Amino acid sequence: MDYGKFRYQQRKAQRESAKRTRTIEVKSLRVRPSTDEHDLNVRIRSARKFLEKGKKVKFTVLFRGPEMRHTDIGRNVLKRIAEECADKGDVEQHPRQEGRQMHMLLTPNEEVLKELARQMSAARQKDGTARRPSEDKAKEDDQHNGQDEDQKGRRKASESDG
Repeated sequence: MDYGKFRYQQRKAQRESAKRTRTIEVKSLRVRPSTDEHDLNVRIRSARKFLEKGKKVKFTVLFRGPEMRHTDIGRNVLKRIAEECADKGDVEQHPRQEGRQMHMLLTPNEEVLKELARQMSAARQKDGTARRPSEDKAKEDDQHNGQDEDQKGRRKASESDG
């Protein structure tokens, strides 16, 4: 086997393995110990949506001034968030304080990942590709935009005729 063929096969194998790997995105949400109930519920809803899409969620509680004396309040906020997101995600990194911030990392649980894999395999069978459901909408939008351009071209042609 010659060296060129060997390098070609290596690159081909690398591309194939890169297709199978999946990068996991980490979304970050910030709260304060004094965040109101409604605002906290909005953050929790956002976190649940991110977890359903297979993304990790990092919650950060920011402490300022005298709030540093009451880090237990921030820890309770993070525990509440973990409890409310328990059906969609698991705690990968428990609340940990670093300076004036306390972090917690949630990951999608097995049920969510199985559902996401099922949706991707259904999409793959549908048109033979391995796209995420959110990418399908982007493709439809691109196709729609192409139709608009085509219609503009027809309009200009008919205007010049008349």
